[in-house]
Amino acid sequence: MKNLYAYLQALSLDVVAGSLLNTLLIGRYLGVEIPLSVLFALASATWLTYTIDHLADAHKLKEKASSFRHLFHFKNKKILSILAIILLISNSINLFYLPFIVLKTGIYLCGGVGIYFFFLRLAGGQPSLFKELTIALIYAMGIFLAPLSLSTTIWQTDIYILFAQYFLLALINLLIFSLFDRGLDEKEQHASLIRKLGEKRSKTVIKILIACLFIVQLSYFVFEFQTFALLSLFTFLMNLTFATILLFPSYFMQEERYRILGDMVFLFPVFLLF
Repeated sequence: MKNLYAYLQALSLDVVAGSLLNTLLIGRYLGVEIPLSVLFALASATWLTYTIDHLADAHKLKEKASSFRHLFHFKNKKILSILAIILLISNSINLFYLPFIVLKTGIYLCGGVGIYFFFLRLAGGQPSLFKELTIALIYAMGIFLAPLSLSTTIWQTDIYILFAQYFLLALINLLIFSLFDRGLDEKEQHASLIRKLGEKRSKTVIKILIACLFIVQLSYFVFEFQTFALLSLFTFLMNLTFATILLFPSYFMQEERYRILGDMVFLFPVFLLF
């Protein structure tokens, strides 16, 4: 079972599942039904973004790769590349079934992702120091894109606060992973904020972000934003999980428990769908 989950993580399928579930949940709270064509486009875009990034890293590192994820992508680069091409072709057909407003905003987001990979290419494939910030922003924008595009209601303050929560959750998740993976990053010469700041300052930054997120979440109850109050309770539990991982690093370092639990937190809100 543990080996199976390791492969699911290597393929970023847990990230795909989390993005779909949270998009459906946000859509439900906004009273929006998300079409299957949109869900397929979101799942494909999420998987392609992560897979292309991992393939680029694997191509650069080749047999020198130390992480299971990079080794997996290097050994299976042909089949993964074929799957990526199939998904790209499928999505070119799927474009005709997307609501126009989703298609238009999706093009903007894809353009942003394309610009990211373009500058990554200019940097010789070396991830920038702000990779975590960029990916966190893209992730948050991705799960909010369809619900907000299809919603006919005027955006209220609580929607912006909810977006900020997801952005901070994604950023904290990535920074914690980088903190635990700093040994691998140094070995594979990956640039990251964690390597730049050092372990002590990195932990301080993550603690500040977690504290800021707790403050944002409390604002829901202080200002009585009822629309997302229950969902905010779940995001509070997600943030609490990250705080726990940071408090007990030795335990969560074993068997990459930090990665398993760190990705699983984005599946927590699924309970609100049933």
